[in-house]
Amino acid sequence: MSGISLHYHIDIEQPIRGMRELGKVDRAQLLSDISEMVITETLLNFDDEKAPDGTPWTPSERGLIEGKTLQDYGHLRDSITYILDINADATEIGSNMEYAAIHQFGGQAGRNKSVEIEARSYLGITPDMQTEIGDMAIQYHSEALNRVG
Repeated sequence: MSGISLHYHIDIEQPIRGMRELGKVDRAQLLSDISEMVITETLLNFDDEKAPDGTPWTPSERGLIEGKTLQDYGHLRDSITYILDINADATEIGSNMEYAAIHQFGGQAGRNKSVEIEARSYLGITPDMQTEIGDMAIQYHSEALNRVG
């Protein structure tokens, strides 16, 4: 052959090794770490008496007299937890307290639904938290890919 030629070899083994390492990523640990971060932020919302977006809660009558709103005995605050699904593909963060939803979303409560409960959101994911969750996922996957070299 006269002229010039280019010979190029593609190493497909390295990407295959990378995919294998990504398959070994401990998704349960990643989701657990994400859940713990969300719970920590939620507990700060209780401490600061504000919604995840920073909006202050309207103080309750009891809160004005006796202390902090939504924290009479701290049962709701202390009940925030998470559950990983069996395949570690998702996490559920929240409270199993009977009154958790009415405080998060507001609505009618009491006998004959005669009391209006104002929404005081405490659980949620902000854009900053979404960024942090993305960073956590990237870090977990980067560590796996770095093992490939």
